[in-house]
Amino acid sequence: MWKFLRPQWLFGSRQYLGYGLITMLLMMVIVCFLLIVAVSDGQRANNRTIFESYRWNALQFQLQSFRFEQFLLNLKDDDFPLQGEAYDQYDIVMSRIDLLRNNQVGTIFRNYTDARTIRLLNIINGELELISLGIERLENSEKSSIQRILNRLNRMTPQINEFVVLTHQDANKYANSKRQELKSWLNYIQMLGGIFLICLLLLLFISYRSIRNLKQMNDRCLALESKLQDALEEKTDTLTMISQEVRAPLNAVLGVSGSLSKGPTPERSKDLGRRLEEYGTQLLGSIEMLQDLALIDAQQLELAPKSGAIRLNMESCLVNSGPQLNRKGLRSVFLVDSSIPESIVADFSRLREIVLALIQNATTFTPSGTVSVILRMSANEPNSTQQSENDEHMTQMMQIAVRDTGTGLPVAIQKALRNNPMQASYSEKHAAKDMRLGLTLCHKLIYLMGGNLHFSSSSRNGTEFWVDVPIHIKHNTKRTSNPVLQDKHVLLVDSDKHLARTISILLMAYGMHVTHSETGGLLSDEDIDVVLLAQDQAVDSDGLDYLVDLYNSDIPILGDKRYVSERCISLLAPRQIKFPYIHNQTEQALIDVLSNVQPYAAKKTLPNSEDSE
Repeated sequence: MWKFLRPQWLFGSRQYLGYGLITMLLMMVIVCFLLIVAVSDGQRANNRTIFESYRWNALQFQLQSFRFEQFLLNLKDDDFPLQGEAYDQYDIVMSRIDLLRNNQVGTIFRNYTDARTIRLLNIINGELELISLGIERLENSEKSSIQRILNRLNRMTPQINEFVVLTHQDANKYANSKRQELKSWLNYIQMLGGIFLICLLLLLFISYRSIRNLKQMNDRCLALESKLQDALEEKTDTLTMISQEVRAPLNAVLGVSGSLSKGPTPERSKDLGRRLEEYGTQLLGSIEMLQDLALIDAQQLELAPKSGAIRLNMESCLVNSGPQLNRKGLRSVFLVDSSIPESIVADFSRLREIVLALIQNATTFTPSGTVSVILRMSANEPNSTQQSENDEHMTQMMQIAVRDTGTGLPVAIQKALRNNPMQASYSEKHAAKDMRLGLTLCHKLIYLMGGNLHFSSSSRNGTEFWVDVPIHIKHNTKRTSNPVLQDKHVLLVDSDKHLARTISILLMAYGMHVTHSETGGLLSDEDIDVVLLAQDQAVDSDGLDYLVDLYNSDIPILGDKRYVSERCISLLAPRQIKFPYIHNQTEQALIDVLSNVQPYAAKKTLPNSEDSE
């Protein structure tokens, strides 16, 4: 047992020793820096404060005293009256006394001189205060005060000289003490420098040993990575086997449930059969998603682009999600913009997985409201590596925009979606758990196909995804619309502006003219050919009267009875347009209604608008 534990113990001890040395080095660097700062500050204080401020002010005081004495000796009869000149000279001398007694210089003087120097300065200050009386007489032109002032100055001269000498001696003592202090600091720095060098050598030795151990660990990691790759491939094989084993019984269940929903059974049995078919489809899709995720992780998933109709291949996504959306009361629209050609070259199975995952995510986080899916051409340019080598096709980016009015994405999902799963720095920890299976696969497929994902999410405005994926289209491909719907005027009644805009784009793709109204009323005098009553929550009494007039004028009013209140159900035509709105189904419903010339008003009796309210 000791044989196995000893290497780990040694490795741990070397690790802690390395941490300790690094900490010691950092502490010594900080201490050395503080010592250098202290030495530098001490030098500045010694040079500037002692030699410049202290000694210099004492010498200036001696010099100004001599100048004041010379000023008195050089006075002549023509100089009177002095007009404050004597006071000016006297104030200059007293200013030097004030500098030595007050402020920073005074503090240094009191702290670093003996009692004799302080007493001399006080005596000199008192003598100068007495001289101020003679200065006042001198200013009043009493020439006899000059001699008295000179006599007092002469008696002060020995005291001033002694004061200057003592000042120089005190300054020298302080400078010597600072020099000794600096010398001791330098000794400490040298000692710390030696310790620093020894620790640095030890750290280099430990670093060398750690690098050698790291190389050994790296070799182990490469071996483990190879084993992990084998494990991933084994997982892929296992999931493939599970898919093959489970697919057959699931297909059988789907077949039985389909027969059950079509047979002469009670309505409840039909509903259960439809749900059984739906859940079976979801389970089958989950298995396929798991298989695709395993293939992506093993870097074995290959894209299989082929030519096909974009609408027929993609509208099945919303058809499969329709029952779940309807059970939650979510109104949904699937729109393929007219800018996308009908026939494109793409991996439709992967595109369907992306769209289904985004719709499933919108359904999960939207307790009530709307979900819209729009496929349109993107303004972004494809990468040079994505360009088609076939001259008949050109590569462009198609954008899949999915918007809901739900509660927004959790923060963990938003954080995971902002990372590129194809980069080496991507961490998959908790990503699948947070984003769930569908969104995890969608996230990886988008970047595997060379696309980009952007989104905006908030608790107030819901979530909107913008997914750009490359597709290949033929040059100059155009799409035609049905002549029955050309130039027909539609009144769209819906209180949701965003969903109404999406429905308007869908209707305009048929060549129809759309007028949107939230309240059901029409602001301008337009001839309406058909009314699409998507939702009547905001319809007021005037709007209801207008709809009744259109109904009496044999204008067909289409809608989904599940989202229309009782006051407007009697206005609806027998032919309904049910949510989710899909291009082909909605187009066929409009064609059937506009091609039918039988008047709707003759089919049933309409109650008064007041009663219907």
